[in-house]
Amino acid sequence: MRKLAALLTAIALCSGVASASSPLSGAVVACSAGWPSWTVGCYVERPVVSLAGFSAAVGVDARVVGSDLSDSHLAPYLLLAYDEDTWGLWAQVALPRLQGVPLLGNPDTFIVGMRYEVR
Repeated sequence: MRKLAALLTAIALCSGVASASSPLSGAVVACSAGWPSWTVGCYVERPVVSLAGFSAAVGVDARVVGSDLSDSHLAPYLLLAYDEDTWGLWAQVALPRLQGVPLLGNPDTFIVGMRYEVR
């Protein structure tokens, strides 16, 4: 039951961050959940600059792992991305000293990813 409460709390907190009256208006909010580990991950990112397919954003990444809370974290990140029509690359770099955003847990220092759209 405690795992379910943590899962629902993380989703509720992350989904309510970017309301129309918020300074985060225009931000991207995304969440995912995994089973059977009861892992919930959410991030909120706010674009800072965009130029010819390249973009930079600041964001907060939150992960709650119900089976082992020592793997959970809340941390600010800088997100750098390059996007084309059907593919994109991105990298996140942890910003542990960003003012006003608490650093909780042990977040990854560097995260990379890609997307590819099959048409």
